[in-house]
Amino acid sequence: METLNPSSSDLHAPSGLEVESASWRTKLDAVRPRVLNMKSKVSAGASGVATKVNGQLHAKPALFAGIAAGLGFALGLSGRIARRRRAMKRIPAYVLVEAC
Repeated sequence: METLNPSSSDLHAPSGLEVESASWRTKLDAVRPRVLNMKSKVSAGASGVATKVNGQLHAKPALFAGIAAGLGFALGLSGRIARRRRAMKRIPAYVLVEAC
């Protein structure tokens, strides 16, 4: 802390760094309970969604098998397309043939 008047030692004023850190600490202390509350709500919601999906998976296995098959087909098809496009880049665009 800095003194306002060097001759008097009983008058102290906080430095700028102390004031700034104190204001951040109070803001952080005010926000912390809301963050913890939000974290608990999100965790509870996520576990509820996971339980619901797990229950639906056991109730409708054919639906999820169809979704998995469709995604596998789409992934395989996109891989073939990517491989074909990569191979097409190796072929020159123009082929010149000289005649005698």
